[in-house]
Amino acid sequence: PAEGLEVTAMVEVKDDDSGKVLLEKQELKFEAGLGKYCAALEETVLLMKKGEEVVVKCLDVASCTDPALNLVGEEKKLMNFYIELIDFDASDIYSMEEPAKLAR
Repeated sequence: PAEGLEVTAMVEVKDDDSGKVLLEKQELKFEAGLGKYCAALEETVLLMKKGEEVVVKCLDVASCTDPALNLVGEEKKLMNFYIELIDFDASDIYSMEEPAKLAR
């Protein structure tokens, strides 16, 4: 999906060492790449295909921390993001009329 398009993703986050669930599996809808969620999630969905499932191993505190999801990255603690891209709005915004573009 392109940046700014609405995506639907199933997301779960676990601590790599203990396997402890840090974020229960849940469906999230958001505009990809606009910063609503952490970089580990947002930047990954931009590279995914519909139906694809990936595991992102995140060690960077800034990329893993997400106040909206109540996730706090820790130094030298690996977090595993389990992401499935369920759907995304594949509308071609470049072919839309100006009012439709502004409504997005």
